[in-house]
Amino acid sequence: MADRPSHTPRRRPSAIVLRADTGVETTCRLANTFGRRFVGLMGRRGLPAGSGILFVPGGSIHTAFMRFPIDAVFIDGEGTVVAVTAGIPPWRMASGHGTRFVLELAASQADLLGFRPQARLQIAGDLSTWTDLGGRRGRIRLRKRTAEGHAG
Repeated sequence: MADRPSHTPRRRPSAIVLRADTGVETTCRLANTFGRRFVGLMGRRGLPAGSGILFVPGGSIHTAFMRFPIDAVFIDGEGTVVAVTAGIPPWRMASGHGTRFVLELAASQADLLGFRPQARLQIAGDLSTWTDLGGRRGRIRLRKRTAEGHAG
């Protein structure tokens, strides 16, 4: 039997580093599972300057059950900032048309870090493209079919 290369499953990262056009880097926790997206920043007392949480995928956000205002950076599938909504207080909603990702930052941080509309963001590290991050929408889970052709 021929030797097979060992296959180790690729683990999804829990954090990434985003680099703005200005060269400033921001460490972002990933909200790339249902549980992480559901909890987000709810119940936290704040978010350290220079860090954020990136929702994958994301099109809109809410600040229900949050204790502090945030900036929301809406990013398309290519890593271009579509819109920035600054200083969103608790108990509000925000969205961006054509958005694949949403980055939440502490209030007033988006401008300081260089996240402005039309800015091009890069992912530093192992993930080289926004597609690698897994920002596809409409992921479909296929079910096995039985011999009779019924989904089961």
